[in-house]
Amino acid sequence: MDIHLFEQLYQAGFIKSDAVEKIKEQESKRLVPIGKELKTILSLGILLFSSGLGILVYKNINTIGHAVIISLIGILMMVCLVYCYKKSAPFSLLRVSSPNMWFDYILVLGSLLMLTFVGYIQYQYHLFGASWNLAAFVPVVFLFGFAYYFDNIVVLSMAITNFGAWVGISVSPANLLSANDFSNDNVIYSGIALGVLFQVLSYYSLVRDIKAHFAYTYKNFGIHLLFISLLAGMFHFDGFYLVFFLVLAVAFYFQYVQSIKERSYYFLLFTLIYGYIGLSYVVVRMFGNVDLWGILFYYFILSGFGLLYLLRKLHNLFTIKTPENDSVQ
Repeated sequence: MDIHLFEQLYQAGFIKSDAVEKIKEQESKRLVPIGKELKTILSLGILLFSSGLGILVYKNINTIGHAVIISLIGILMMVCLVYCYKKSAPFSLLRVSSPNMWFDYILVLGSLLMLTFVGYIQYQYHLFGASWNLAAFVPVVFLFGFAYYFDNIVVLSMAITNFGAWVGISVSPANLLSANDFSNDNVIYSGIALGVLFQVLSYYSLVRDIKAHFAYTYKNFGIHLLFISLLAGMFHFDGFYLVFFLVLAVAFYFQYVQSIKERSYYFLLFTLIYGYIGLSYVVVRMFGNVDLWGILFYYFILSGFGLLYLLRKLHNLFTIKTPENDSVQ
């Protein structure tokens, strides 16, 4: 509340002095929301605890012993998961609210400890033999199970990223380009396959109403992974770039229609950007080889303004939805 404004109104004679004093008194007693700050502190606490546990293990591995460390991690993991199991509501295919503010953070901590626990056992005792693929896949199954049973989007994101790592590709939109070698054939094909899979899971979640609020998370991973992998295929497979462009055009049409239908400016924005990059690459390949650089110059000028005009027009057609409020919560 702007106290200075009320003081100016008092000086101008519009309100009395006792009214100003009451307003100041009420403002001093007003509760200040600290929900976001508390959540940030809890998240940092989990990260610091997990990091500290890793440092403790690394520095004292020869003195504490593997059995003691594994037991400690296992006990902490079980405490977190048993707490979540006892406090959680009965399983439902619909959205289930958390019983309290601590629940989600304890679940995330338990999930992180589970990853450490399984990885440590495999490294030290070779629980799954020489099959590291199996050792990496088992935690993914547990993470998906935790995400659906306890209805937690953060754990679902952990499951998706670990599933991508098991396949051999980083699926996080934040480091999708920097963490992957898209000059590798397997990375490109894996990215396309996972992108399609996540899109199917997103669509299936909505149509079947199975944790429908998970649809946004699947789609957010899938749309970036699919389009970037298709663009990488166009750049890498020089003789087949038109084939990848046709697939990209089909994906573009589908995502464009869905974004308009869902009134999602966030997905519409990235769909248009990825489509524009693919189209521009084809235009450069067609006119660049015949030295028609003047046409290309005007193409980029006109098409750039055209894209901005289209985005602005679509912006005015419906309310912008960002990643924070675009998803079905």
